[in-house]
Amino acid sequence: MHIEKNVCESLFNTLLMNKDKSKDTDKARRVLEKWNIRPELWLVDNGRGKLSKPYAKFSFTNTDKSLFCQFIRGVKLPDGFGSNFKHKVTENDTQITGMKSPDHHIMMQWLLPIGARAYLDKNISTPIIELCHFFKQLCARNLMSSDMQDTEEKLINILCSFEQIFPPSFFDVMIHLVMHLPEEAIQGGHVYMRWMYPFERYMPMLKNYVRNKARPKGSIAEGYVADEALTFCSRYLKGVPTRFNRPDRNEDAPIPTHEFYVFPSLCTPIDKGVDTKLDRELWAKLIWFILNNNSEIEDYKDEFTTLMSPGTNLQANFPNRFKQKINHLRANNESSISNELLALANGPRFANSYTACIVNGVRFVIESRDLRRTTQNSGISTTGHDGTKYYGVLEDILEFGYLNRCKVVLFRCKRYKTNNTKLCVIKNNITSISTQTKWFKNDQYILATQADQVFYLDEPSKAGQRVQSNRYWKVVQEVNHWKIWDQDIITETQETDIIHGSTSSDLSLSANLDSLTYDGLSRAGATNFNVSPEHVDLDDNAYEDVDDEDNDGDNEIDVTDDSEDDLLETNNECGVVTYHTDEDD
Repeated sequence: MHIEKNVCESLFNTLLMNKDKSKDTDKARRVLEKWNIRPELWLVDNGRGKLSKPYAKFSFTNTDKSLFCQFIRGVKLPDGFGSNFKHKVTENDTQITGMKSPDHHIMMQWLLPIGARAYLDKNISTPIIELCHFFKQLCARNLMSSDMQDTEEKLINILCSFEQIFPPSFFDVMIHLVMHLPEEAIQGGHVYMRWMYPFERYMPMLKNYVRNKARPKGSIAEGYVADEALTFCSRYLKGVPTRFNRPDRNEDAPIPTHEFYVFPSLCTPIDKGVDTKLDRELWAKLIWFILNNNSEIEDYKDEFTTLMSPGTNLQANFPNRFKQKINHLRANNESSISNELLALANGPRFANSYTACIVNGVRFVIESRDLRRTTQNSGISTTGHDGTKYYGVLEDILEFGYLNRCKVVLFRCKRYKTNNTKLCVIKNNITSISTQTKWFKNDQYILATQADQVFYLDEPSKAGQRVQSNRYWKVVQEVNHWKIWDQDIITETQETDIIHGSTSSDLSLSANLDSLTYDGLSRAGATNFNVSPEHVDLDDNAYEDVDDEDNDGDNEIDVTDDSEDDLLETNNECGVVTYHTDEDD
C-alpha cells in the first residue's frame, strides 16, 4: 500500500511539475549533462546569466496540466468509493493537493492512466499505464498465482522503459521495491487482506482522544480504555442501537431462499416508493419478460409450443394459458404446484417505483436523481450470454408484488450502442464508449441482480480540441466492492463473483513495450523557467560512482579526515558497518 502511494506520489508530481516534490529537478538535469546522456534535456544558457530548463515530454505542459486538473475536478465516484476530488484541485487549476493514501490508490489505478493517455506521447504513456494496471491487477479480488509469475517478468520491461524516460533521480528504493510485489503476493496472498488502510482510518480516532496536548500518549490511553469499557457494556444492552447491531450504510436485507430465479431479485429501497400505474401493453410485456427469464418453467413453455397452432404468438398467449393451467392443477390439489409457482402464474398484483435502492450491498440511484449528487451510482453494466458487455445508466426501479409476499425488482436502463468499433474503443485495457447513440430502445428492462455497477469518467479534452467533440465520450471504470469472503487466498481457477469483484486475468499486461522508441524527450521550442547557475551547481560526488583511478586501483574508499567526526569502519567478517568515536577508545 505504501509502495503504491510513494510510487504514485513520485510519478504524479513529476508529471505535474511540482517544484517541491518533482523528481525532475535542476540538479537532475545537471546530472544528465555530467553523464553525457540525453543532451536534449540539458540546461541551456540563455546568454543573460540564466539557465533555461527545456520542457520534458514526460511532464504535462501548462495547458495540459490545467486540463488534467479540470478533468480531476469533474470526477464523481460511487458512494463510499473514495473522497471528493473536487476539493483537492486548487482554484487556478494548476495543482492537486491534500491527497492521502486512499486518494493515491484511486489516482494510480483509475484516474492517472486516463490523463497519461490523453496528454502524453504514446511511447511515454504506455509504460505508465502498464504500471498503473499492474497495481490494479495486484489488488484484484481473485488473484491468480500464474498471473503474478507472468507479471513479474513484464515488470522488468516496464521499469526498463521508465529508465529510458525519467531522469536517474526518479529511481529511488520505492521504484525498486515494485519488483518484489508479485512474489510477495504469491507468498502472502491477497493484498486487500494485508494492506494498512483500516489502520490508517483508525489513527484519526486515536488522535481525537487527545485532550491534553502536553500528554498525548496518556490521553490516547485514557480514551482507549474508556472506549473499550463502553464497548464491553454495550454487548449486554438489548434493544439499544450500538455499533455492533447498527446496520452498515449500504447493507442489504437478507434474501430469502426461493426456488425460482426471478424471486431472489430483491432490493432494499432507500426512499419511499410510489405506486406506479403502467399501461396495458407495457404491463403484458414485463410479465412476459419475467416468465421468459425463468428456466424452471421451460417444460410448460415447451408443452404450450407443441399444442399451439402455427402462427400463434407465444408472448401474447402463453401467460394466460400458463395461469389457467396452474390454477386448475392447484384446485385439484396437485402436490407439484408450490406457492411460488402459483404466485408466478397469477402475475404481479402491484408495482412500486423507487429512485434509489441497495442490491447485494451496492447502492444504485436513478440518473435523474444522480445528476444532483456529488457521487455517481447510476452507471450499470450487464453481461450477455456470449460474454458481451453492455453499458448504460439506470432510469427507473420497479418492484412488482406477487402472491405469498413474493417480489421481483426490475431496472429500466438506457443502454449505449457499443457494437461498433467507432462507438466503443478498447485501448491499453481502457474502455471508452460513445453515449450519443442509444441501444435496445424496446428492451430496456433487466433483473436487479443482473446489473453490475460501473462509473463513467469524462474523456479528457486535449489542448486545441473542442470540448463538444468529447462531450459524448465516457471512460468506463469497473467498481470493486471490498467484501470479505471465506475462500482460498490464491485461487487457481476463476470463480463466479456475485459481488462485483475482479480477477487478475482480466487485467493482464498486454502492451508491447519493445516497439517503443525514445529518440528525444524534450518538447521543441519550449522552455520551463529560468534557473540561476548557482542553484544548479553539483557537488563532485553527487550521483557519481567511485572512480578506480582516484582510488589508486585498490577499490578502497578513504573516509578518514582531520576532523573529530565519527569514523566509519567495515567488519570484514560479516560486512556490518560500525561506528567508532574517540570515546570508545
